[in-house]
Amino acid sequence: MGHQAGAGRHRGRLGALLVRLPNGTDFAIGTGFSDRERENPPAVGSTVTFRYQELSEAGVPRFPSWVGVRIDAAPIVASASATSAISCAPAVPAPEAGASVITTSAGSSPKAASASSPRYFEFVEGASSKFWEVTQTGNEMTTRWGRNGSAGQSKTKSFPDEQAAANAVARLIEEKTDEGYAERAR
Repeated sequence: MGHQAGAGRHRGRLGALLVRLPNGTDFAIGTGFSDRERENPPAVGSTVTFRYQELSEAGVPRFPSWVGVRIDAAPIVASASATSAISCAPAVPAPEAGASVITTSAGSSPKAASASSPRYFEFVEGASSKFWEVTQTGNEMTTRWGRNGSAGQSKTKSFPDEQAAANAVARLIEEKTDEGYAERAR
């Protein structure tokens, strides 16, 4: 639906994303953004991921918090009347209490991040220039990390099922973005 302008400390930057779910539910995501993300908000039509605590009786996500842009999902074309549209659809809730991850684009069916293509992140600040990558295949999660320009090192971890692996991927992505890593196309 749009980008809501920030106020106070966020004046001149993103205050909140105005989001519409495929079922027509509108709401705003106003927390979880880094300063860098507020200065360069997601493009119109981006598919986004966010967490929320529960749904209200009206089906509105309560306490939605930004996680990131999904670069592995197809962009959604915004209608001509929308000045800025970000779309999401509910996914299977994570088993951890109080949080769920929304990861599918409008018009698609809910899915976990199984057999995913790698999601690649970089952190470049001062003398630091490093990467981090995560891939899920079935119930396994593989991470790869190191200095930019190197092959890095990797580690694969197995989980009881695909959803547990998807939840671990989502938690790690949130940790890395909180640390300042930004997702990049590869």
